[in-house]
Amino acid sequence: YQRRVRAPLGVAPGVLPPPPGGVLSSVASPQSPDGQNDNFGLPPKKFLKPSKKMRGFMWQKLPPKDIPNSFWKNVDDEVVDIDTKELEDIFAIVDESKPSPRSETTCADQASKACVSLLDSKRSNAIEIMLKSLKMNNIEIKNCLLSMELNLPAEKLKSLQTNLPTQEEILLIDSYDGDKTELANAEKFFQSVSKIPMLSLRVGSLLYKENFLHKRRELNNALETLLGAIRIIKSDQRFHAVLQIILTIGNFLNANTNRGQTYGFKLSSLSKLGDVKSPKNPSVTLITYLSELLITHKDQSLIKCIKEFSPVHEACRESTDELSNQITLLLEGLIPIKSHLESSNCDASFQEAMKAWVPEAEVEVNLLQQKNESVKKGIQQLYVLFGETPNTKSEDFFGVISSFVNSLEHCIMNSTKKRVAEAETEKRRLSRKSSRANIANLTSPRNNNSSAVGEFDTMLNNMKNGQVFTERKKTTLTRHHTTTTTHNHQLYQT
Repeated sequence: YQRRVRAPLGVAPGVLPPPPGGVLSSVASPQSPDGQNDNFGLPPKKFLKPSKKMRGFMWQKLPPKDIPNSFWKNVDDEVVDIDTKELEDIFAIVDESKPSPRSETTCADQASKACVSLLDSKRSNAIEIMLKSLKMNNIEIKNCLLSMELNLPAEKLKSLQTNLPTQEEILLIDSYDGDKTELANAEKFFQSVSKIPMLSLRVGSLLYKENFLHKRRELNNALETLLGAIRIIKSDQRFHAVLQIILTIGNFLNANTNRGQTYGFKLSSLSKLGDVKSPKNPSVTLITYLSELLITHKDQSLIKCIKEFSPVHEACRESTDELSNQITLLLEGLIPIKSHLESSNCDASFQEAMKAWVPEAEVEVNLLQQKNESVKKGIQQLYVLFGETPNTKSEDFFGVISSFVNSLEHCIMNSTKKRVAEAETEKRRLSRKSSRANIANLTSPRNNNSSAVGEFDTMLNNMKNGQVFTERKKTTLTRHHTTTTTHNHQLYQT
């Protein structure tokens, strides 16, 4: 448990709190240098100090400047009669564990030992979380900052920078006249690092150095992406040929109107191709017509060019204005480091950590600036090339082209799928037709068999009628006559 002892209302941070002197003791209101009351006209408050360590009430105090215009201006809590003895009996923290010897242990290690917190609860909790994430004790953090060898990732350095003590907080802790070994972890951390010279600059320099490599690589990749997009749009003749086809179609559709007979169009017009629909079939638009035209075009490289527009798709997510600002901030971050290196109070550890690195960083930033100027110049050339205004945002310019290419690629893909499906359907139709022809050929012998079956049925009927015997007799007589005739002819020749 923690007992949070806060500066009483009306006592400015840094002013010594009153010494313990019983349950109630008065405290003088802070005075301004000219002797005037510096408490916005509010009367001094009495400082209550229980004889036991109490359970804290985690409220949020109003600053004195907000009191005069609030409900609390006319509220006097000193006229309220309270039984302090009863409060102590009810809300005092019971410590049943054996007292531990004074050491470097933290409040978390001594749960039974009450800790004194002078900071706001939210502020204190944030510092506690930060200290746990660092996994270092106060002495280790202090030594690493002094030697400029605090090897932490950027997010943890950023957290440390956010939770450094302010001058007011340092004065508040220094003014505490109690046992400082009983201070909470956040206050002990502030007490440990407050004596480090140029503390804020040290942490800021370490954070800048840690972020520099990642930031430089990120900015360089963005600039290279923009340069690649500029090269494609400026010099890809296949893309220019597609724009030429669109110009031809547009002039034909707009014939006999004031929109016809034009020599060019704004690239923003590409987004309207999908709005031109066929009166007979609204599913057919100018963009779908263009995709069909490109699929059947004799120059198939016009379709392949849209596969190479990935830098343009990435470029529409970059802002040249934002990139320029980021490079400027990167350059400005070196200024305080260089200034401290040139000052007489720069210590040896800071010199060793930064002196050799700063010139290398300056060279890298200068290269980024040169590349950024090339990007700006290339984009302005594109604006002139396509008749855009100089103040056009680069992300809007690349975004229009990216959307057009995506839509065209989508239509081509759908058309290709449709053509493949139609080819499969035609293939199945021809296969069924061939199967029917084969079946017809296979049924021809079956028809012959049917004829034979019919003759057999006829023979059975003849047998029933006795006609078959007459036919057999006739056949026998014919064979006998033929044999006799042949025998007589042979005798004759002999």
